Amino acid sequence: MAADVLGVAELSDAADAVVERITAFVVRGQGEGLFRTDMPSAWLASTLCSLAECAWELVGEGGMDERQAPDLLTKLLRDGTRP
Repeated sequence: MAADVLGVAELSDAADAVVERITAFVVRGQGEGLFRTDMPSAWLASTLCSLAECAWELVGEGGMDERQAPDLLTKLLRDGTRP
């Protein structure tokens, strides 16, 4: 396990569970031909998680409207991972 999220082991466990679910989602999408297969599923899942964290930080800092984040993430995921 990586370092605790904010020093709280329970948050780290929850974050690990989210990453596992996203990785499974990507693997399933690759198997169905929805996501590109020339990149490892762990890379695509990690990238998605990092983008979500970036969006969360931008919203918190006022750099992006909270209503923009889901749409921008969806567009980037859809277009950037398409085979």
